[in-house]
Formats: sequence, C-alpha cells, structure tokens
Amino acid sequence: MANKNVLNRQKAVAYFKRQIETVRKVGGDYLIVVPSAVGKSAPMGKDTAEDWKWGVESVRSLTEAAEENGVTLVIEPWTQSAIEQGLRVRPAEL
Repeated sequence: MANKNVLNRQKAVAYFKRQIETVRKVGGDYLIVVPSAVGKSAPMGKDTAEDWKWGVESVRSLTEAAEENGVTLVIEPWTQSAIEQGLRVRPAEL
C-alpha cells in the first residue's frame, strides 16, 4: 500500500477491502493491515516521508469499509522507519 506505483496502491486497497468483507463473513473482528512491503529496506519514494504518506492514504481509504463491516483494522509496521514513524502518529492523524 506504500508503493510508488498508484496502480499497485489501488490494487492493494481493493485486496484489503475484499479481506475486510471476508473477515465479516467469517465472524471476525480484526484485520491486520501491513501498509509497507515485507522486508523493504529502502524507501520506494524520494524518502520515507513519501512512503509514509502513501501508506496513510491507503489505510484511510479502508476505514469506511472497515466501519461498515464492523471490522477493526490493526496496523502492523514491518520496517524500522515505519515503526519509528508509527510511534509518533496519533489516531486522529489517520
């Protein structure tokens, strides 16, 4: 979801929206969302701030579907920079 290619971001969001619906169908309450590529060691954009922006935008676009389906999104950061930045984000910023 934190990808420089807008089409890849859109595909990831669509995938997670389907997963949100699946969680509801099976009676689940939570969906773990990983906005960054697993094992990514360098920013895909010009810097980590740009990657962070893409990730936040993508997660924001999931919130309506999650709320409609009664699913809580749980964000799991995979990169050190995401972890460090995530510690500085308040829920109101999402």
